Amino acid sequence: DGIVAFESPRTVDAYLDAGHGEHTPIVSVGSHWSERGDFVGTDLYDASLSAVQHLLSQGRKRVALLGPAWLCSPGQSRFEAYTLAMSQAGLSPEYAGIPLVATWDETRTAFDFLPGYVASHGCPEGLFCSSDEIAIGAQRALQDLGFRIPEDVAIIGCEGIEETAYHHPRISTIEEPVAESCRLAWDFLKRRIENPSIPPQRVVLQPRLVIRESSG
Repeated sequence: DGIVAFESPRTVDAYLDAGHGEHTPIVSVGSHWSERGDFVGTDLYDASLSAVQHLLSQGRKRVALLGPAWLCSPGQSRFEAYTLAMSQAGLSPEYAGIPLVATWDETRTAFDFLPGYVASHGCPEGLFCSSDEIAIGAQRALQDLGFRIPEDVAIIGCEGIEETAYHHPRISTIEEPVAESCRLAWDFLKRRIENPSIPPQRVVLQPRLVIRESSG
């Protein structure tokens, strides 16, 4: 009867281009969303800016953006916020883009990637990770290499998944409003099914920065 499409704007656009939205309504949800039709977006820009500024406020000079290579590029909110924060601080940005692999698992891929990166480039003093899964993998890899968190390397993730609160040290994160997003998406979808002619339903939510021990 209806579709909630999470983190899939290109799929939503293709679905609408094919005319399917006229028969089965769709709501785009997440930090990447289609602005066509109904959507519940989450804008990560301001929280990402605050996250990088927090790392810098701890005296970290070399702060890297760690994430999949496609995300470490212009047009992505986390990339843009990170780049601005480093520029404002008069520091050089460092993009640690993880190449895509066939068996992509963010935690495992970050865990496997970081030792080689540190061996080639040295270890950053701070990591702004594009997801909590990457932060978890990065933290474990650095600890296995003998680095202390946060004394040697401060880490912040993004998403707000529950596991971040149970690692040692607990991982700082940008907590996305998932419950509210789901509630609103369901409300939008029900209204659209009941009355297909209503105007577009659109809202952009803001996440919050949760500071824990991993970032000092």
